[in-house]
Amino acid sequence: MIHLTTCWWAARRLDRYVDADPSARLSGAEAARIEQHAATCRRCARDLAERRSVREALGGLGRRRPTDVATLERLDAVAARLRTGAWSA
Repeated sequence: MIHLTTCWWAARRLDRYVDADPSARLSGAEAARIEQHAATCRRCARDLAERRSVREALGGLGRRRPTDVATLERLDAVAARLRTGAWSA
């Protein structure tokens, strides 16, 4: 029964733990309790890993990536065909 109670307690705090949101910061003792529990509970460890994975994936969405030259050349060619009416047949 204690294990299920700890799972419930940890599950309700995993997002706050992963996000480290300053407006809802966990205490050091709470963070340590989550880490200790996840070290012994496969389900909570899996949930924690999934949340970290999602956070990492979402973190990359705002980054700008350089456009490759080949893509720019293809777009220029399409724009030129549209301007000259080459596709209107």
